[in-house]
Amino acid sequence: MKKLYIYPISSRAENIGFNNPYIDDLIKSLGHYYEITNKDKPSRYGIFDFLKYIGKTNYFFFNWIEKLPENKGGTFQVIFLLLLFPIIKLFNIKVVWTMHNKLAHSTEHIFLKKVIFKTMLRKADFIFTHSNEGISYGASINRRSAEKIHYLPHPVKDRRIKIKEPLIYDILIWGTISPFKGIDKLTQAVSSTLGASGKCVILE
Repeated sequence: MKKLYIYPISSRAENIGFNNPYIDDLIKSLGHYYEITNKDKPSRYGIFDFLKYIGKTNYFFFNWIEKLPENKGGTFQVIFLLLLFPIIKLFNIKVVWTMHNKLAHSTEHIFLKKVIFKTMLRKADFIFTHSNEGISYGASINRRSAEKIHYLPHPVKDRRIKIKEPLIYDILIWGTISPFKGIDKLTQAVSSTLGASGKCVILE
């Protein structure tokens, strides 16, 4: 069975009580076909953790890598990432990248984020995107990357809360509350439109 390293699996997420179910689901799914080398070994050191697996894995699977500059020691991690690619190729490790976004939502460190994005388009061996638009967008930045970008529907898992008595709401918002989503503006609009009789629930 071939070995695969998944990024990010961070111990920091456990410490602050945050865990993205996408990564958990990815591990469970790919675990049927690959040995996930860092499955039970969350990293405290970001991508510097990769050094432990050089020569011990067949694939590096990146998710949200364009957000790297936002992390602790982000600039140094970016420099390390760029220096890592020649080593990866030397050990014949394949690079897989899921292009979740056109670019990170935050414009902080935007120059470094663009560098990472363009580098991944050039260096990744396989690229997945959860939208058809992602293929054309990636190709518009790097034409040669078009043939290695593949559309893969976003996985959907039923995580609805089981409630004995049905509850009726006018609007249901499901997902993480982040400033860029403008949920505060939506709830204000809902409040002014529906008035006191309107019901809105947010499941985070």
